[in-house]
Amino acid sequence: MTKKELRKATINQLKSLTDKYTKENMIIEKLIKHQDFKDAESIGITLSMDHEMDTRFIIRYAQMLGKTVFVPKCDYSKQQMYFTYFTSAEDIVEDRFGIDVMKHDDGKNEQPALLIVPGVRFDESGYRIGYGGGYYDKYLSTYEGHTISLVFEAQMGEVIIEPHDIPVAYIITEEREWHTGTKQ
Repeated sequence: MTKKELRKATINQLKSLTDKYTKENMIIEKLIKHQDFKDAESIGITLSMDHEMDTRFIIRYAQMLGKTVFVPKCDYSKQQMYFTYFTSAEDIVEDRFGIDVMKHDDGKNEQPALLIVPGVRFDESGYRIGYGGGYYDKYLSTYEGHTISLVFEAQMGEVIIEPHDIPVAYIITEEREWHTGTKQ
């Protein structure tokens, strides 16, 4: 299968995932006990789409703990991603591709201590297939903090690795968690 075919098949699996809420809670419970999450003064996390792991609780919980929360935003003309402060749900707008972002650029030049990296499909070594823009791999190429991905078991499997791909250091699923061997 091609990357595009793997992406499409996995998204279809996610859309028909059973017990999604239960699985999300199992993953979140592991995340909040993880030392990198506990130690991080700031986290970067996406504003999730319906078929993805719901990130709203994690954002609220991190804020309740006093952590600074960053969310991604893309400059499509420069093909670059950066992070802005998550301020409140009232500040969320959709960008031109229908992706939720903050309506401001506050915090643009800062980097979160922990990055919760999204993706569509993952392998055991932490390589991932995203949505095809390469924005996270570009960002990760200069990122110096810790990386964790929150993944449903249904997202685990074969991926096609390209030279520019950067694996995440840690993966948490509803069934297990492991360090991928990637240097943090």
